[in-house]
Amino acid sequence: MKFDIQYLSEEFKKTICINNWLTNIGNDHDLDDRIFLPFNIQHVKRKDQAYKLMRSDEWTNIDIEVFNNMLAFLDFYSKNKNIINELAVEGKRIFDEYRNSLNSVLLRYKLKESVVDYILMPTLIRAFQEFYLSKVYKEMLIDFNRNLLKILNAGYLPCGWKYSFVQEDQSYNPLTYIEESLEENLNGFEKSFNYSAGSLYLF
Repeated sequence: MKFDIQYLSEEFKKTICINNWLTNIGNDHDLDDRIFLPFNIQHVKRKDQAYKLMRSDEWTNIDIEVFNNMLAFLDFYSKNKNIINELAVEGKRIFDEYRNSLNSVLLRYKLKESVVDYILMPTLIRAFQEFYLSKVYKEMLIDFNRNLLKILNAGYLPCGWKYSFVQEDQSYNPLTYIEESLEENLNGFEKSFNYSAGSLYLF
């Protein structure tokens, strides 16, 4: 199998259903939440609430948590320490291919540009990083953003996170975090994301 970025970029684009994005926002009538597994779902009914949640510390923190799990994984498995940045550049290029059509969707549904900045663009970039690493390393099980992408493909907007426990109030140290993550995962990174740790807000 080829593992170059351009080849897997084209493969990744096959997983994106851009014409479906945002077409079901706010529509939770008669939904079976099992279609959103492995997430636990809390539905949001108003745009203003969705905007508030996507700017929350919880949403920022869960992105940091998942991203640093990827960094820890790479620190353990890969000699190419710059690959995560290369993948981010390619992920942004992929997103830019869809930007014009997404602008039209934002106008149609009267959504703010912040939806792009906080949700759409970072989710696609992170999903591509996860996708690439999962193809190169069989041990790569982190799939949080790939599952967010599935929700976008279904027409809904993931917009926030609610932890099921109270986070400790402590400063974030990325070096300490990576060292602790490596120590916890020396047996092969057999864990994915702990989806029982909270609930995903969905608009």
